[in-house]
Amino acid sequence: MVAAREVENFIVHGSLEKVRLDERLRDRGTDFEVAAGDGVYFPATSPHMTRTTTDWVRPGDGVSISIGVVFYTALTRHHARVHQCNRVLRQLGLSPVGPGLSPWRDAFKAPVGRAIAAARARWRGYEAPPGSY
Repeated sequence: MVAAREVENFIVHGSLEKVRLDERLRDRGTDFEVAAGDGVYFPATSPHMTRTTTDWVRPGDGVSISIGVVFYTALTRHHARVHQCNRVLRQLGLSPVGPGLSPWRDAFKAPVGRAIAAARARWRGYEAPPGSY
């Protein structure tokens, strides 16, 4: 739902500036109806949005609070490293395969992505966004 290039930019720079929903891809999304006490998990780099409809929330009914808790798993970190490598490959004019589509490529790209982030941190004072290391 968001272009790979924009996800990579988010992973590398923590920037949401260009992360925008491509309306043509909205039909690929999934709606979840949640109520008080429910929760939804999705990886930190997965596009997401919330919507409140007036068919069950009415002005004056009280307060509605939504809380986002961000945490990273070994898999989300692994995918972030693949995204870091893919960004460099894309800058070299290649069209890399996204994370999770080729386990053997991911096994190569993840440590390369981690090394790229470490090198940038050491030589450029770069601080990788949380969850990308």
